Amino acid sequence: MNFSPLARQLTNLLDTAIREAVFPGAVAGISYGPPERRETLVLAQGSLQSDFFDAQNPSTSYPAIFAPSGPITEQVFFDLASLTKPFATLLSILCLRQAKKIRLADRLPDLLKMNISSPLAAITLAQLLGHCSGLAAYKPFYEKLCTIAQEKRTQTLRAWLLQEKLLYPPGTKTVYSDLGYMFLSWIIEEQAGCPFDEYTRTQVLAPLGLADHLFFNRLDSIRKVLYAPTEQCSWRTKTLTGEVHDDNCYALGGVSGHAGLFGDMHGVLAMSAHLLDVWKGKTSHPNYTAADLKKMTKRQNIPGNTWALGFDTPSDSGSSAGRNMSDKSFGHLGFTGTSFWIDPESDLVMVLLTNRVHPSRENNLIKIFRPRFHDTITNWLLAQDRNTN
Repeated sequence: MNFSPLARQLTNLLDTAIREAVFPGAVAGISYGPPERRETLVLAQGSLQSDFFDAQNPSTSYPAIFAPSGPITEQVFFDLASLTKPFATLLSILCLRQAKKIRLADRLPDLLKMNISSPLAAITLAQLLGHCSGLAAYKPFYEKLCTIAQEKRTQTLRAWLLQEKLLYPPGTKTVYSDLGYMFLSWIIEEQAGCPFDEYTRTQVLAPLGLADHLFFNRLDSIRKVLYAPTEQCSWRTKTLTGEVHDDNCYALGGVSGHAGLFGDMHGVLAMSAHLLDVWKGKTSHPNYTAADLKKMTKRQNIPGNTWALGFDTPSDSGSSAGRNMSDKSFGHLGFTGTSFWIDPESDLVMVLLTNRVHPSRENNLIKIFRPRFHDTITNWLLAQDRNTN
């Protein structure tokens, strides 16, 4: 397939978004077709830093001493934010499931091997994965955690999590929850007997040859690669570069179940294509099964819900995935401006990596851009199919 016309459309779309300050720069990736005749397209547009870096609010702008400048390239690493949830947390859970160490119906007291009082004791592993545990969406734990010695923060947070009140009975509705995924990384460490990031690296990423393209950055050992800067952080008083953007994950040292993963286009596109191929039975992973993965991509039977277990699915209207994705599609968004969507019916993967939170997280223009980006791709592919038939 000749992707040149689509490449021109996407280049124009990205250039317009950059001029309109949707993001400073972006890398877009497409993988199309079954593995035996798969075609890919990767485009990089824009800059690492915003042209509006100091102009928007000089009084709260901080020097980018360690923030690189220059063009965005395919080799740039992005803070993937909540793509951590499916790529690291969910897939690590699937590894433990295949090892018969956990079951989806297991409840918190069994998973953490400790006495847990009601109502938290009723929460299941599946409910944590599916954002229907009853836990709150978010709490600014970092505000107090950062006043505590680093070596005590993880245990302190876990004690706080066990004191959380539920907002609704587990399994009755969905509220997208970082807190649930904080519990999940704790469960992984308890069941695996090693740090969460180590388990993800050895059991999920290394078998795919992706450990150098998807990784956690512990704050005391940040990898020396080229990063897209994220926010001009007022309380850290610097532009964040290679240091996790999420405040709670930062307070925990850079690793958590809800955020912390960094990656480049090669890593995100390869992982997404791998998930597509496992889903379709075209390839395998030594530590989780196609049947388990497919189970995770099915939407839960909860009114008004779009969430599967670890993945989102396209909503009936206004989806970030656009208007043309099948009901078997699954994907995820990252707060920093990252996303992937997979459509097994079309053998299609679409990845968008941006640093839309640079210089400020208050820029939400990407909400309008994402569906436009995905529709541009799917509309073009649909037109090619019509012309072929």
